Amino acid sequence: MIKLKLNEMLEKRGLTAYGLHVKSKGKGKKAKARLHQSVISKIRHNKSKALQLDILDVLCELLDCQPADLIVYEPTTRNASTTQIVERATIQTAKHTQNVITTQDADTTQTAFDTESCSIIQASDIRLDTSKYYNKSALKERGWTPAMIRDLYGEPDYCYPKQCGNMRPKYYYLISNVEAIESTDAFKERATQTAKHTQNTNTTQSTNTTQSASDNEKLLTTADIAERLGLSKKSVTDYINKGILSTIQPKGARTPHFVKESDYPAFELYYRNLTGKSKP
Repeated sequence: MIKLKLNEMLEKRGLTAYGLHVKSKGKGKKAKARLHQSVISKIRHNKSKALQLDILDVLCELLDCQPADLIVYEPTTRNASTTQIVERATIQTAKHTQNVITTQDADTTQTAFDTESCSIIQASDIRLDTSKYYNKSALKERGWTPAMIRDLYGEPDYCYPKQCGNMRPKYYYLISNVEAIESTDAFKERATQTAKHTQNTNTTQSTNTTQSASDNEKLLTTADIAERLGLSKKSVTDYINKGILSTIQPKGARTPHFVKESDYPAFELYYRNLTGKSKP
């Protein structure tokens, strides 16, 4: 394989690729460079498929060297013979066949296991005595949350993973261990925090429900209020801007100047007391 040693020659001469490009220019402001930067780059990275004699001549002139200083031949490594390729393919096929047979044998043993979090359960243990265990649903009824199970109990005592038939994994926790943890202060504290959080959530939901119901009441525009009180819409807007009359902006509405029907009587009373005007 032919390789070009332009980088080595540039280092010996203390030049850069751009410096070589500038040096290839003739005298005068309008003189053109004899070596373009793209050509120099291809030669430096051995990407040039052909090296023209005029370019080689310029390189030898500028770098003060011989063509042999720029060009070198390196023998390439022989490609693998056809026999070696066939041998490698045969070995890979044999390994693949052995792996397939091993997998089939493992499936036949009917051993279910979960390497990450569950104990190994042999085929003879698949019919577990569930009277000694709680499942996750039972723990939830006793006040356990997924976070409490993870933090206070840890890994389940037994589980039936996906490898065991087509059923989903089921996790079981020894009743004796569960009751022992429930008697600790850590569990009681977490249970109290969970109960408070649930109560706050329910209160928030109740408030949102009440708010939603109130949002369904009739809304008045500034024009409606102006007509009732005999005012201009600008006067009503002034009261809104001063904060005397509160408004809301329903979802999808372009203007925020909507007043709840329930808020109107208090504003009307304030306005008539302020102006001394009575109802018509």
